[in-house]
Amino acid sequence: MTMRNPPHLGEFIYDVYLKPAALSCRYPVKQLDAASSLLSQIFKDRPS
Repeated sequence: MTMRNPPHLGEFIYDVYLKPAALSCRYPVKQLDAASSLLSQIFKDRPS
């Protein structure tokens, strides 16, 4: 994982928590009972 300084929030969450656990970006939305649009904005800037 190549991190910028500071890393993008979506990139950090995805690379450190979701990817190793093989979870989709929808998982935190369901667990937090949050608006999907809010978390989509966090993750959409994450590089592929």
